[in-house]
Amino acid sequence: MTLFKFFVIILPAMIEEGKMRCPESFPQSLRNRLSQYVSLRTPSGLSWIVTVVKSSDGFLYLGGPGWVDFATHHSLSFGHFLVFDCRQVDLFEVIICAQSGVEISYPAADLPPNSSSDDASDCRNCEFKKIMTSSDITGKQTIGIPAWFVNENRSWFNSHHGDCSVVAAGEERRNCRISWYHREGRWEAAICSGGWKFAVNKLKPSDGDTHATYVPHTGGRYSVKRLRKAQCPIVERLTNSFMMNWRNNGKKVMAVRIIKHTMEIIHLFIDQKPIQIIIDVFVNIVPREDATRIGSAGVVRREAAIYLLTTGARDFAFRNIKTIVECLADELINAAKGSSNSYCIKKKDEIESVANGNC
Repeated sequence: MTLFKFFVIILPAMIEEGKMRCPESFPQSLRNRLSQYVSLRTPSGLSWIVTVVKSSDGFLYLGGPGWVDFATHHSLSFGHFLVFDCRQVDLFEVIICAQSGVEISYPAADLPPNSSSDDASDCRNCEFKKIMTSSDITGKQTIGIPAWFVNENRSWFNSHHGDCSVVAAGEERRNCRISWYHREGRWEAAICSGGWKFAVNKLKPSDGDTHATYVPHTGGRYSVKRLRKAQCPIVERLTNSFMMNWRNNGKKVMAVRIIKHTMEIIHLFIDQKPIQIIIDVFVNIVPREDATRIGSAGVVRREAAIYLLTTGARDFAFRNIKTIVECLADELINAAKGSSNSYCIKKKDEIESVANGNC
């Protein structure tokens, strides 16, 4: 479905400045829905990721390295006529006409040339591993092919450009399409269309089970639904707990830096993985009570372990020569050992003794 169509005549300033201005009549409703990047796809099947720039004067520009590569690949010059067909919010179909008004012959992807020692019918590295993400199993359901795999098997990709097949769990073979994207000066490939969608429906991969988190900032909306916070990585929950203070609210970068430096200190002092230390800590410090009352007001908290851990490190660092990073590292190490020097271990014993007295 077409959302909006417009044409642009290439001017010398568009080539020199490395950006193209969209028409002033670009729909405001569509402009507000645009993300930072959009794809420009030509009839040859190749795509370029370009940057969307919203200027202060109200105009919309397409630029960045993607636009420069797009213009260079098609040898755009003064007088070229481009027709843009906005099929989706982040996808523009582009038809390029020369100064004569005739559509150009689109050049093929400048992939690495074939080697005489390679057999085009065989793949030297016939498999690769891919960690599933939410974009692989939801939405358009496309899966990216690693760049190293494309480079190692360049002869096969040159001879089978655009055609491949997927077999899921012993089922019949389903045809797929290979789309090419130009990003930051290099070509990347992705399998899309119905074949991969069939494999997703057959295998039913889970994002929560297979997605590896490398930075404690997933941007998930874990508070929208009850008990969804159980899917949040435990390190990210620890990071977010450091922002539960009036002057630390919203300082996620600072919290991430504290956790990073704390893990580095733990790695230097203890011959164990810092993630394993954090897991041992939460095994030892969780109070054995269904609902724990914290504070003078008696607020019921069911995540008292994380609260006590960060509160102890913050209180110990107050008016102390040690930094918050060193205090948190000491707290984690003592709590992992079950030592009574840990603030959260002592608080846990107090809470459990009160709970035993009420029985």
